[in-house]
Amino acid sequence: AKGFLTHFKPRGELAPWRALTSAFSEPGLEPHAFMLLTAFASPLLQLVNKKGFTISACGPTGGGKSTMGQFLASVYGHPEDTWAKRDDTIAARMEKLGAYYSIPLYMDEFTTVAPKELRELIYSVATGKGRDSLKQDRTLRPGADWATILVTSTNDSLQSKLQLEKTNAEAESMRLFEFKFPKVAPFGDVAPWVPKIVFENYGMAGGRYIQHIVDNLARVKQGAQDALDAAVREFGMASEERFWSQAIALSLYG
Repeated sequence: AKGFLTHFKPRGELAPWRALTSAFSEPGLEPHAFMLLTAFASPLLQLVNKKGFTISACGPTGGGKSTMGQFLASVYGHPEDTWAKRDDTIAARMEKLGAYYSIPLYMDEFTTVAPKELRELIYSVATGKGRDSLKQDRTLRPGADWATILVTSTNDSLQSKLQLEKTNAEAESMRLFEFKFPKVAPFGDVAPWVPKIVFENYGMAGGRYIQHIVDNLARVKQGAQDALDAAVREFGMASEERFWSQAIALSLYG
């Protein structure tokens, strides 16, 4: 698992990275801003005793999903080398989730994943634990554990794909928060700047953010829980929609 963490090293300066975030206050870029905010939601999960869930940005090619994947990954490390690859084995994905633990894992262009693999991955992420296995000496090797968010991008709805695998996919469906990621004109002005800045300045914001959480642990923990409670109350969310309320509340609070 240690090898998965080699790309979590800071580079450059925080100032240009931070300045770029202000561009996403522009009307129409709310989905882009939300995608970035998931990076700050993930470390809050363990503070409110939650294990994880999957978030999917669904929209047309050329809308900027991959570019925002670079931006969110750059919070903690390299903008692309920290991604999960489409051809990773299931075991490798589980190990990577465990190695990252509370750092979000991004998977780009998840459109081609098979329905059965998708269902198993979404459910596994929400359990917060990988499969146990047996060593050669027949002793148990515990599976990796985590409290994190798997963020994906796709051209086609993953919610629709879940229904292809089995008649009732409600358990998996409720563990997937999917939002529309449209192709909008305002992003055209911002898009070229994202890779220019984040490939030269990355891994700086995440360290500052985690330090802030550690220094204000009691206050942040209570604030995250209050945000969850407020989301459930204000949106009238049922208990089975708890993963959706976590996605909304923790992203906005973080």
